[in-house]
Amino acid sequence: MLVEKEGISDTLLYIRSERKAVKEMSMNQHFTSHFEQGLAQVQQGIQKKAESKLSKRRCSGIPDIVLVPLQEDVAVI
Repeated sequence: MLVEKEGISDTLLYIRSERKAVKEMSMNQHFTSHFEQGLAQVQQGIQKKAESKLSKRRCSGIPDIVLVPLQEDVAVI
């Protein structure tokens, strides 16, 4: 089937093929899955940053270093 479009001086040939349809569906699924994986990684990154900020706020009253005095036990057994 010949197809003409406005603004294009070339004549296009429209071909309907089952193999081409299967290939296009496969490519679409591939790109969609990669896009969704990228979105999931972005979401995980946002959640991790939020979680670390929340834990810092919760533990802000606890000092980073706690010094514990040690005593040597000199008892003979």
